[in-house]
Amino acid sequence: MKKVAIIGSGISGTSAAYYLNKLGYNVSVFEAGNYFGGHTNTIEVEILGKIVPIDTGFLVHNDRTYPNLIDFFDELKIETHQSEMSFSVMRKTDNLIWAGNNLFSVFAQYKNLFNLRFYKFLREVLHFNKNSKNYLLESEGRLALTLGEMLKEKGYSKDFQSWYLLPMGGCIWSSPTNEMLEFPANTFLRFCMNHGLLQISDRPEWKTVVNGCVTYVVKALSTIDKKYLNEPVLEVVSDEKQVTIVTRHRKEDFDYCIMCTHPPDSLKIFKGVGPKAKELLSKFKYQKNIAVVHLDESVLPKKKIAWAAWNYLSVKTDDVNEAVSVSYLINKLQPLPFENSVIVTLNPVTEIDKTKIIREIKYEHPLFSTEAILAQEKMIQVQGKQRVYFSGAWMRYGFHEDGILSSKNVIKKLLVDDGRSSDLIKVL
Repeated sequence: MKKVAIIGSGISGTSAAYYLNKLGYNVSVFEAGNYFGGHTNTIEVEILGKIVPIDTGFLVHNDRTYPNLIDFFDELKIETHQSEMSFSVMRKTDNLIWAGNNLFSVFAQYKNLFNLRFYKFLREVLHFNKNSKNYLLESEGRLALTLGEMLKEKGYSKDFQSWYLLPMGGCIWSSPTNEMLEFPANTFLRFCMNHGLLQISDRPEWKTVVNGCVTYVVKALSTIDKKYLNEPVLEVVSDEKQVTIVTRHRKEDFDYCIMCTHPPDSLKIFKGVGPKAKELLSKFKYQKNIAVVHLDESVLPKKKIAWAAWNYLSVKTDDVNEAVSVSYLINKLQPLPFENSVIVTLNPVTEIDKTKIIREIKYEHPLFSTEAILAQEKMIQVQGKQRVYFSGAWMRYGFHEDGILSSKNVIKKLLVDDGRSSDLIKVL
């Protein structure tokens, strides 16, 4: 039985381990952290005497653009619950609050009923959403075109950028708005259109996992005997015949290795990585973020009618720049048995009541650039070289569907390399 080492237990590592084990490989999973799941991080919160699982990273998926994840959940018999994808913006610099839940939330501030500037902004939103398909077609041959360049070319105002598009992008990719201006326009438009974010009707149905997303991690890894927590891989050494994994506790040889880690981490531990793989992996950068789980409603819009699943907040800093954060109102995303607001705020820009903080968690999210998008297309050239494969959500848009799709593609390549192409049908 061939041995495969999987480094990292996010969606890419967990799904790779599950499918390879099902295909008869001897799988070992190495996780540097103290829990399996990566960005699938469910914690237990006690409120009013009730202990409830709260998701702090991966939260929702939809019925249209997550086909591989849905197949995975169906196979594991994971129960889901209806969720939502609503969005609010609170900009203290402009004294602006609005949300896209309904007409009443759009005009959560009554003053905007008589504000011509606000109506111009709304017209731009409708114009952009109506023309986004054309913009996508125009950007097909211009992969180096950034979102900021496209907005300038099309003449969109600062209000449209600051009040709508950049906050939405920043919430989706957990990225500062200035970084969103450097985001590849084609990738941004394709993702938003695929996920129904730029249309009024016929939007996909969003869902969350009952009892927390960790449910799928537990089930998928229950069949894996060799899984190691708190055991970071220090070195990956490869030759033509085997791959050697070195940790503090063991040094073991494998037939293959799948690195389900962030590219900067892969470069640190993969000793003797080939020049082409090194060049491509170096194109992927990451942003460190802090997620604060808390009960402080001050980070939400003042009027409840504007409360949404995702709540964007912008404040001016001392250097005239802006600091931004996003707060996920878990009550709108997961079925909770109480009315108390449970919130996960990413990179808070206002002070959160310390007595209401439950936990602080460190995450890293990919920063997509033109260089990274172009490198994604070339990663196939290095897959399986030196018996090492690379998988992760960073190979596409950065989300769960992308992570599991990446691992499926890697497994297909591994099966061919291992002379088992007849088994491809089992992972399609």
